[in-house]
Amino acid sequence: MILERIEKFLSGFRKYLFYYKDGFFELPFMANSPETIVKSLTGMPFVKHYEQQQKFSSNTPFLKADIYYQEIEHGLWILFAEAKYKTNVHYKLIVDNQLPSDYYMLGLEISANEIKAKPGLVNGFSFSSFSWLLYKPNENLNHCRFKGSRALSLSIYFSEKWLREVLYKEQHFLNSQLKHFFESDARYIMWPETHEAADRTCDPIRGTYNKPGGSKVPDFSNLKQKARDFIFSFVDRYNADDIGKNFFEISDSDRIKIFKAEQLLAENINAPFMGVENLSRSVGISPTKLKSDFKLVFGETVFQYFRQKQMEYAKSVLQDGKISVKGIALEIGYENTSKFTAAFKKHMGILPSEVKLKIFCTSDKAYLQCCSPRTTDK
Repeated sequence: MILERIEKFLSGFRKYLFYYKDGFFELPFMANSPETIVKSLTGMPFVKHYEQQQKFSSNTPFLKADIYYQEIEHGLWILFAEAKYKTNVHYKLIVDNQLPSDYYMLGLEISANEIKAKPGLVNGFSFSSFSWLLYKPNENLNHCRFKGSRALSLSIYFSEKWLREVLYKEQHFLNSQLKHFFESDARYIMWPETHEAADRTCDPIRGTYNKPGGSKVPDFSNLKQKARDFIFSFVDRYNADDIGKNFFEISDSDRIKIFKAEQLLAENINAPFMGVENLSRSVGISPTKLKSDFKLVFGETVFQYFRQKQMEYAKSVLQDGKISVKGIALEIGYENTSKFTAAFKKHMGILPSEVKLKIFCTSDKAYLQCCSPRTTDK
């Protein structure tokens, strides 16, 4: 039944593969369950399937990606994906109502846009964002990625039966606020994450797939425990940030507009702030809604988010040593260097003059960090 429905899906949508709409190439795939995702990917053109590694690879004019999957135990799956996008891509998730769809998905997504500075740096600046996503069965949230971006996603899928037979027997879960989400009418949660917390949560599983030495088959040992640790990391995060009182839902089309707004900020990170009015006009949303939805998705106002990322960009530029403090201040819109210095100190915790220079050694690809006598490690 599943294979028949997937073949029908592939036959019906094959003519729409790479369909261009609203600035994105749309890539549809069936998302009833991790099993249907895996089986539908197997039938996609330009996708290679390595069964021993439980891995898909694709290298097309649209993207280059590796996707690992594994059913850890009955009703519990993990999907780990890394991709680099060569154009704007919109993943259109399709739910077939004639197939079972009882899987929840908990994911941590890390995206980064590589931005080149005007002086022509040795290294680019990574404009990154991190977010949790939890959605219930039959919720087909679409995802968009932008040209030049890299994305890492770690997704845990668990069935309704696994939820009841495993999570509902864990006291840690029963005592958490997250339990109320599963019993509510809310369909999904999106929540911003910090860089440090995202790395701590993601690294144990990411290391399973990115082992030094290029092992052909990932080491799947203890992956079940790592998956459960991942789930309870979100439980703890949910409780600590009181997400239950603040989680939100916005329409799929509005959510994509918010991500388009973030992309425009990334593309203009080495220029003065373009203003909420101009930004809202560019993505087709009202200034009021842009401000409210952007803060819901990213946890900060549009300007706060832009300024923080701009200071990270300024630090990256200063580390390469190709531009002075005054030069970078002028580039990003500060005519007064002292005001830039104060803003940089506020956001980064150090003065621009204290930023370490990174000197890259081309012989072994390693780099040395050189500090002025007054600079200390932070």
